[in-house]
Amino acid sequence: MKDINKRLVKSSDFHSKTVSETLEDFLNTLIPESIFQAASENNILSILSFAIFFGIVCATLPISTTKTTMKIIKELNLIFSQMITWVVKLAPVAVVFLISGALAGTSDFGAFFKDAGLLIVTVVCGLLTHGLVTLPAFFFLVTGENPYHYLSFMTDTFAFVFGAQSSAAALPVTMRCVKATKLVPKNIRTFVISLGTTMNMDGSALYFPVAIIFMAYVSGYCYSHISS
Repeated sequence: MKDINKRLVKSSDFHSKTVSETLEDFLNTLIPESIFQAASENNILSILSFAIFFGIVCATLPISTTKTTMKIIKELNLIFSQMITWVVKLAPVAVVFLISGALAGTSDFGAFFKDAGLLIVTVVCGLLTHGLVTLPAFFFLVTGENPYHYLSFMTDTFAFVFGAQSSAAALPVTMRCVKATKLVPKNIRTFVISLGTTMNMDGSALYFPVAIIFMAYVSGYCYSHISS
């Protein structure tokens, strides 16, 4: 594969690492030297490990001691949620400019829209299969209950995410929908949903490989070039 933009980084020592060295790297990532550095580098694993440890310590202290800290965290959460909402509202404008840039360098619009349509159909089919078959199957195996009855409570979340294209922006709506089911305790839903919104990126995992192949194909790199 040819690196036309010189963006790829080559690693010469990755394959030479032993299992113990790989485990050591993982633990170093799990326990950050500085939470501020981890936040600036968007190291999700380090941030999550710090947040979980911070929350456990706060839970062991008297409420009177952590009252001010919890108030500040809640206010920051509301502020960041509002910031995300504003960014999401501006996202369609950014997408228009990105698409316009791609179209400006395209000579055969018919072929481009045909390939784009194939990309959309492939991604949508993969997401529907994952969301309506794979995940409900896991839900049934674990709980033994009808997964589609539970999904019926999440219609507001699906509608919001479809328009906002952001699971983080949909977090308050998801919390409200899960609460309406009256099946999930508060301490479980607040922890799992917040954690899952950050880490559970299976939808992105389905989309990005297909999108990368699509972009490579549109750029003129067929499968034979990529495999070589």
